[in-house]
Amino acid sequence: IKGNVNVMGFAIPFSQSANLYIPDIPDISVNKLTIKKANINEVTLMASFNINNKNDFVLPLDKVNYSLSTGNKSLLNAALNNQKITQGKDKINIPLTLKTNQLVTNVFSLLKNPDLPITIKINSPLFNYKTTQSSNLTSLL
Repeated sequence: IKGNVNVMGFAIPFSQSANLYIPDIPDISVNKLTIKKANINEVTLMASFNINNKNDFVLPLDKVNYSLSTGNKSLLNAALNNQKITQGKDKINIPLTLKTNQLVTNVFSLLKNPDLPITIKINSPLFNYKTTQSSNLTSLL
């Protein structure tokens, strides 16, 4: 940043520079998926991921909420608390709750209209993210 500050008719030049560090995205792969609890309304799963964090710092995953929905019907949601991605190779466990009663309703809806709108939402203390995409599942029916 360069510029001048005018003070009482005098132009005083200034200059400031800095480096902006952009962290590397960790390598992520699925380790395993286990069922923790199941009933007619929902299934609670635990997804285990292998992570290789190449950064020189820990990435916190505290108070991160995420969900997957179709239309206004929630299919999956969960929250992370007291988790972090440490430096180097690590494993993290992420809980997932699948709303099975909504899943059955959506399968019947697919038979009528194979264009399935899918919304992914992630809310955290640092950022909020939401995207909706339409997937045509005609080939699966």
